[in-house]
Amino acid sequence: MTRANILALVVTIVFVAGVGVGAGFAGLMAWALALNGFMGREFIVNVSMFTYLGLTVILGLLSVAFAALTTHRLAVRSRWNSVGASALSIVIFSIFVCVAHLVCVIISALVASLLWKI
Repeated sequence: MTRANILALVVTIVFVAGVGVGAGFAGLMAWALALNGFMGREFIVNVSMFTYLGLTVILGLLSVAFAALTTHRLAVRSRWNSVGASALSIVIFSIFVCVAHLVCVIISALVASLLWKI
């Protein structure tokens, strides 16, 4: 691996992780807004919050790992330009992590709704 490939991997990891943290913060605010009507039911809110946080951490780590693997695969094995491989991975996995956080908010709200009915 050349220096350009290593730099592309580092840039990809930093950017996708940064987008993941930003999307996670925005998702946490959306989660709090979605569970506004559940206040006073601490157990339901806690289970929903741990569901959201668990899913976002898992999907965030997976998206960073897959972005790095995609950059490595394109730059080293397929001999793409390192900048192009990094840019493509950043765009694709940044979109993925943002959509994944939105899905996590919806899943955690559904968990809270199902617990409310019990």
